[in-house]
Amino acid sequence: MFTKILTVIIAAAVLSAGGYYTYTEIISPEKKEAAAETPVAKEEKVKEFNDDEVKTAAEKSVEQVYAALQKGQKEYGFVKGDYDIDKLKEIIQPVATESFLENKMPELAEATYCECDANLEPNLAFDSRVEITKENENYIVTAIAAGNDMDNNAYVYTIKLVNDKNALKLDDWSSEQPTENLKLTSDEAAALLEATYEDDFENISEYDAEGDKIYVFTNSTNWEIGVNSVNGRLTQSTAEQEPTDADAASSDSTVAEDQETEEEPVEEVSNETETSVEDTPVEPEEAAESTETAEPVSEETSTNVSDYNGFWSTGNNDGSPYINFEAIDENTAHVMVTSDQPPNAIRMASAEGTITITDNQATLHYDEDGQGNQGDIHFVFGAGQITVTTTLTQKGESPFWMFFDGTHVLYPN
Repeated sequence: MFTKILTVIIAAAVLSAGGYYTYTEIISPEKKEAAAETPVAKEEKVKEFNDDEVKTAAEKSVEQVYAALQKGQKEYGFVKGDYDIDKLKEIIQPVATESFLENKMPELAEATYCECDANLEPNLAFDSRVEITKENENYIVTAIAAGNDMDNNAYVYTIKLVNDKNALKLDDWSSEQPTENLKLTSDEAAALLEATYEDDFENISEYDAEGDKIYVFTNSTNWEIGVNSVNGRLTQSTAEQEPTDADAASSDSTVAEDQETEEEPVEEVSNETETSVEDTPVEPEEAAESTETAEPVSEETSTNVSDYNGFWSTGNNDGSPYINFEAIDENTAHVMVTSDQPPNAIRMASAEGTITITDNQATLHYDEDGQGNQGDIHFVFGAGQITVTTTLTQKGESPFWMFFDGTHVLYPN
């Protein structure tokens, strides 16, 4: 009897253990999984970016920041003191870090909507000299941009990109003017111009000015502009060029040829067969006619002053002046002369006044061009054209733009 009872108890225990095992294995597998040790998550590999990827990310992120600022101005009507910074942050958020959105975007928005003529967007020459360094998993990009105005030094920009979950995001940027010699090559100088003016430029010459090398370029409209290799400064003052070694050699060759020509024997002419001009007697009336003919004669036009009414320009978007002309009477007119900074005319210099036309010429002196500059504008009125020569007599304290010294031929538009 005792043996039977013991057998029943053992059987019941076996069945219970088996039932539990069957339950945990089949009926409740999640309990088995919970009991098992949780595996360690596999660490994601950090992506390495090559230089082209880093440069492209820097270029695109800067472009998108300013595209957003311009969108706020054009589509949302953002102005000084009245703009939605959160809306701007929302647009920029995909390409920028929280640090950039919180710290840099308010600063850029305040500067962009300042209701002034400052152009803050850097025309970075990413096809010129670009340096990339790595700090931990982040990247630092340095690139050059031309100064905001002519005769201002270039800027060196430092752009920080953060590796955020294997995507590069803009974290910060800053700029400073170079304190050391940039030693720009001709190709780098050309890239600086092409980024600034969105045109192709060809190097046509170079010269030294006060120890600095100036590269001179021309573009599709034959506009000449210089780039200083030391500081990246853009200048239109390319007239005072010192001769290069090649020019000096050419000049020496020309002088040598002239000397050789002078040394060649010249056939003597007998005084008996030819009379000197000095010995030829001149009648008083003939002398008067000769004197009148020697005097310079101004170019006459077959048009009246009123025929110049309207708008005149070179047709080139290169900063050359253009004129609005309105005749007052037969020899006076009101003129407004303007020069816009290319390519987007964000700044301008302008002078206006009444001119008196004598012998098809006139001069306008201006004491203020809207930028604090003073100068003279000389006009020569020809058949179907006006030749304008601008001369800067006094540069303003810190002008954004000006009429640069030079001569331009304007046509009716």
